[in-house]
Amino acid sequence: MNPPADLDDLSPEQLRPLATQLLAEVRAKDQEVTEKRREVDALERELHYRQTRIDQLTHEISVLRRQQFGSRSEQLSNEQMSLLDEAIDGDLTMPRFHVQQEFANFCLYGGFNVREASAKAAVHGRVQGRGH
Repeated sequence: MNPPADLDDLSPEQLRPLATQLLAEVRAKDQEVTEKRREVDALERELHYRQTRIDQLTHEISVLRRQQFGSRSEQLSNEQMSLLDEAIDGDLTMPRFHVQQEFANFCLYGGFNVREASAKAAVHGRVQGRGH
């Protein structure tokens, strides 16, 4: 609505509907802002989950490259290989756990069905030990 140029010339009876309409428009805009904030929050959670997953996969690729190409450039004793394998296993355990936690948080707060998402992830081997 376009309010008149000079509100001083309007009577109280003319101002009441104008004020009511303006308040309704403000409420509608507030609801739009609230909805947009929810959308932004959901997208930020999804982005954080995906970035965590990318970080995990990048780490796994680097570990696999070290295993594949490291032995050609450097010969390790059996004891050194054993220590390296233990370190790698420890490195892989934490990111996997972290991604599982992020996935659970994403499911809980991401706005979609947790059982459906967990079932899809379990089919693809992404979440282990979840009985939803």
